Amino acid sequence: MNKVALSLNAGSAAYWEELREGWALLREARRLFKVAKLCPLYIADADGEPQENTGPTDAAHDAEAAFFAHPAGARIARAQGLTFGSLIQSK
Repeated sequence: MNKVALSLNAGSAAYWEELREGWALLREARRLFKVAKLCPLYIADADGEPQENTGPTDAAHDAEAAFFAHPAGARIARAQGLTFGSLIQSK
């Protein structure tokens, strides 16, 4: 197995900006999961028929995917012991 060592310059402005972005993505994903929990499961369409309200949950899952795809997000996830799908359980 080939191991690639990442060189992180913790003193660089780019490193801290990337880390801020990672934490912001985590906060946004957690916020959207809280919003999704409060939203109704069904809403009425134009004809008054019930329709599944998947928008808030889809947005939360998209935000979670963006967090895990971000380089700093992946490092934060490993350090915090977060796994994909675990953010929905966040407090």
